[in-house]
Amino acid sequence: MEDYPCGYKWKRGLLAIMKERLLKIFILLEEYSLYGILFFLPISKAILETWFCFAILGFLGKKIIKPDFKVFKSWPNLFLLMFFCFTALSLLNSGQYISKSLIALFLKWGKYISVFLLFQDGLSDKGKIKKAIIVFLISASLVSIDSIFQLFTGFDFFRHKNSIDMGNGVYALRAAFNNYNSLAAYLVVSLSLMVVYLNKLKGRMKIILAWAILIISGAAFLCTFSRGGWLGFSFALLLILIMLPKAKNILIFLAIFFAVILAIPETRERFIFIFKPGGDANRFINWQIALQMIKERPFLGKGVGLFMDYFPRMNGVIIGYAHNCFLQIWAETGIFSLLSFLGFLITFFGRGVKVFLKTKDLLILGLLAGLFGFTVHSFLDTHFYSLQLAYLFWSIAGILFALTRAEHSYQGD
Repeated sequence: MEDYPCGYKWKRGLLAIMKERLLKIFILLEEYSLYGILFFLPISKAILETWFCFAILGFLGKKIIKPDFKVFKSWPNLFLLMFFCFTALSLLNSGQYISKSLIALFLKWGKYISVFLLFQDGLSDKGKIKKAIIVFLISASLVSIDSIFQLFTGFDFFRHKNSIDMGNGVYALRAAFNNYNSLAAYLVVSLSLMVVYLNKLKGRMKIILAWAILIISGAAFLCTFSRGGWLGFSFALLLILIMLPKAKNILIFLAIFFAVILAIPETRERFIFIFKPGGDANRFINWQIALQMIKERPFLGKGVGLFMDYFPRMNGVIIGYAHNCFLQIWAETGIFSLLSFLGFLITFFGRGVKVFLKTKDLLILGLLAGLFGFTVHSFLDTHFYSLQLAYLFWSIAGILFALTRAEHSYQGD
């Protein structure tokens, strides 16, 4: 009986050591899975989803051993919770398509929000955040090189996808993405970060290499012929100019960007097409149908994930998306869901601006500008409904959120 207390303490100590080692394993599993998501995002959907599953496993294992959820306490996350709840309420209008709506709710929106939370949780210090940014920039550089390879060969070296024939001998680049707008949205985020990141670099060789990558990425971006992407990037650069008024090189870059668009006949024609009668007729028709759906069910929407099921009935044309993420959110899930989502964006971007003004951290500004440009582009396309682009937004948003938290001068929400 006298040996029992010692044996008991020994067992407790051994159990504590095992738990600590398991905790470290789960922490590393979550962290490196996030790096995997960032690297393979533009290359393979299957590998991307696999890394997400590993990240979830690491997160759950970590929280079972050490249940700490303080990191999620913030206004943006509260608005996201409200958004998810109001989106769930739209199930009341799903009717015979309830199973499809449940899939859209949990396996799309639920998953994407989970990605945001995983990056918040897994990147707990600036060292991990910088690693994540480097992995993202390496992957983005490879995508840019792949795009130029596609320009000269007609196909990319990752998935052997062809460039897209725009007519009149013009081919739009898409790298391994499904379409050129997706590549443009990806490059809006990476280019914005690269432009700002240049201001942090020291050393001639690093600066030369960064400029080389930036030029390659810029050329690939122009050859997407994505007008929405060009618009989004312009807004990203304008935000950088507002936040960094002394950064004259940004103004020069913006001027060169538009000069090149207007100088090259193919890009100039594509740009001028915006202002021609009927230039965006199909997109406007999609918006009008979305507004009709909104008038029918303004409060709870038609049901999450059901836009493509109602559009053919109202227009006789088979189509999947509204080509405006915000109109589609309203049409599918109602005004309260849309307001909650806008509340998330306002508080999220507001947090980023607030921390940047306090810290002058250029990484914050680069991420902030890229996501802002992405959001502007989303007014003209379907980024939040695309697997890879949804992963892109929520991953980079999670990195930005983690970075603002890591800054010691930030006093909280």
